[in-house]
Amino acid sequence: MVVGVIDKPIETAVARYKRAATKALRSKGITGKVWTKGYDKRFCFDQKALRERVKYVEGHKFLTPSRAGS
Repeated sequence: MVVGVIDKPIETAVARYKRAATKALRSKGITGKVWTKGYDKRFCFDQKALRERVKYVEGHKFLTPSRAGS
């Protein structure tokens, strides 16, 4: 997840995302432990660092059913 500037602690954004994602997964019948404790917090202070972080995140997308067979 790449987050822009927000007026809340990063911990708040992570917690909200984890709760929303867990709720969405459970609504699809996916249960059990999803998250590990903690998270990796990195700050980007220039465009190069931001591009690298976005590229990293995009490279770790989960396979969706439509992409799983390709």
